Amino acid sequence: MAKAVAKGVHVGTDPYGLHQVRSFETEGGRSVVRRAWEIVPAEAEVIRHIWRMLVQENKGYLAVADALNAMGYRTRRGKIWRAGNVSWVIRSESLNGRMVYGKEGEQELVSLDDFFPEILTDAEWKQLRERLAIRREMPRGKGHVSEYLL
Repeated sequence: MAKAVAKGVHVGTDPYGLHQVRSFETEGGRSVVRRAWEIVPAEAEVIRHIWRMLVQENKGYLAVADALNAMGYRTRRGKIWRAGNVSWVIRSESLNGRMVYGKEGEQELVSLDDFFPEILTDAEWKQLRERLAIRREMPRGKGHVSEYLL
């Protein structure tokens, strides 16, 4: 798969917010598959809502999922939003137009810029990454735990 990715072929399911369009053409007597990516407007709208709630309203994944469900949005599979879905969607570098293959630490990452159409601009992507880094450093659970019973 790494060879396919290095050649610029996406492997796997379409990233949320994007859809691969294939067209078949004949070139020099051979059949050729052309691939292009399009933004899915309804899913891009959800991504914009998620970005706004995370960056501008400083909400967490669970609060964002609850808000999306209250607004009537559903995942691509028609299910309700959960915190894990929000986290998975918003951490995808495809939102900024970049395709990345591989996992950090396990193998060399293959990264192709401008592979997908951008849903988030570079500035929005940077703001999102900064906000998520700040939230990652914050303690979870109860804000203050006292050693006293009362």
